[in-house]
Amino acid sequence: MLHARKRLDDRFLLFNGDTFFNTDFAPLLENTSTRACVLVRSVPDTQRYGLLTVNGRHVTAIDKGTPFPGLINSGFYSLHRSVLDYATPKCSLEKLVLPRLIKNEELGYSPAFGYFCDIGIPDDLQRARNYFSFLESLKE
Repeated sequence: MLHARKRLDDRFLLFNGDTFFNTDFAPLLENTSTRACVLVRSVPDTQRYGLLTVNGRHVTAIDKGTPFPGLINSGFYSLHRSVLDYATPKCSLEKLVLPRLIKNEELGYSPAFGYFCDIGIPDDLQRARNYFSFLESLKE
């Protein structure tokens, strides 16, 4: 993302490539009150993704390893190009950029609903294949 800085609009969308979310992305475009906004989703077990704590309009913490129901980061973002000031040529958005945004109260959030699947593990990849096969069968 840092290498594309000069080609990005002042506000741009960034999506994780291993996640499918059948939802309305309009809230990402509408939320311009913070330098960054993430779509959040409620799940029954946040352990794999990290439990998000929110206060008002901001994400205040991400706690990995907590097996509780709650909000997770869906991996779908609206970012102002200035957020790249927090990035380095080889960095992790989740480990470097998001913590700085949270610390500076610059990470907003918008709740989203719909089918969500992170295909980062084999079981979920199969779940996604089944979902898309089902959708294809509806076309016939």
